[in-house]
Amino acid sequence: MSPEITITSEELRERVEDRLDRWIPDDVWNRAEPYARHKNEVNRQRHPEIDYYDNDYLVLLTADTVRETEFSDLTHALCDLTVARAQRKEKPMETTKERAARCDRATHARRSSSLPAYGSRTASITRRRRRAKRKALRAATLAAAVLLLGGISAAIFTTPTGSKQETNILPPTTTVGTYIPDTPAPATETVEPTEPAVRYPLTDAERDVVERVVMAEAGGESFEGQMLVAQCILNASEKRGVDPSEAVVLYSYTKSRPDPTQRVKDAVAAVFDRGETVVDEPILYFYNPALVTSDFHESQIFVIEEGGHRFFAERSTR
Repeated sequence: MSPEITITSEELRERVEDRLDRWIPDDVWNRAEPYARHKNEVNRQRHPEIDYYDNDYLVLLTADTVRETEFSDLTHALCDLTVARAQRKEKPMETTKERAARCDRATHARRSSSLPAYGSRTASITRRRRRAKRKALRAATLAAAVLLLGGISAAIFTTPTGSKQETNILPPTTTVGTYIPDTPAPATETVEPTEPAVRYPLTDAERDVVERVVMAEAGGESFEGQMLVAQCILNASEKRGVDPSEAVVLYSYTKSRPDPTQRVKDAVAAVFDRGETVVDEPILYFYNPALVTSDFHESQIFVIEEGGHRFFAERSTR
C-alpha cells in the first residue's frame, strides 16, 4: 500500500517549481494543486495494492497538471482570438452553448456507458477477427477448387508445344488408337503458419518512451483508457510519419516519465504489436475536462470518453 501523503502545500509548490525550473502563477497553482491531490487520492483508493502513490509521485503529477492547465489556458486564448477575428470579418461569434450544440449535431457522440465492460472484446477487435475468418474461409474454398480442378489443369498445361496429343477433357471415344495422356495429381504444398505482422515495430528505446508516457497519462485508468492513449501516439506517428518519441513532443505529451506497470506494458503491446484498437477512428487528441476547459479539443470530432478523458479525431479544415 502507498505511504500516507505528508507533504504540505508550500513544500509541494517549492518542489514542483524546482522541477519545472520556473515560477508558477497563483491562479494556475490554485487550480492545479487541488486537482492533482484529488486525482492522486482517487488512484490510491482504486489501487490500494500499488505502493508508489506517495509524495514523490504527487510532485510529478502536480507538475504535469500545471503544464496541462497552462496549455489549456493558452489554447483557450488562441481559440478566442481566432473566433474574435472571424467575428469581425464574417458574422457574430456564436456562444459556447451554440458551438457545443453544433458539434453535437455534426458528430454523434458515444458515452462511456456504451463501452464494453473491462476485459471484454471491443467492437473493433471483433470486426477485425470476423474479417480474418471470412478471408481464411475464402482461401480454403479456393484451395479446394484448385485441388478438384488440378487434373484438368495438368491435362491442358502439360502438353508440349506443337504436340498433337489429345487434350480434350471430355471422356474419350471408343476409336481404336486414341491416346489418352496420364494426368498426374498435382502436388499439394504445405503452408507453414506465419506469425501475425507487427503493426508498428518499436525499438527498445521507443517502447520505453511510449510505456512511460502512457503510464504518466493513464497509469491509474482502465486498460481501455491506457490503450486509447497508446492509440493516440500510434495514430500520430502514422499520420506524421515520425517516431513515437517525436510524436509525444509534437503533440505536447507530459515530460514526466514514471516507471510503467506490467498492465501498461500489455496495453502498449496490444496496440503497437498486435494492432488492437479500442475505436476504429484515428484519434489524435485527448484532455480531461475535470481539470481544464479546451475549445480547441471540443472543436474536433469527439469519439469516446473513458476514465475522465475525452478523445477526439482531427476535424478536416478543407
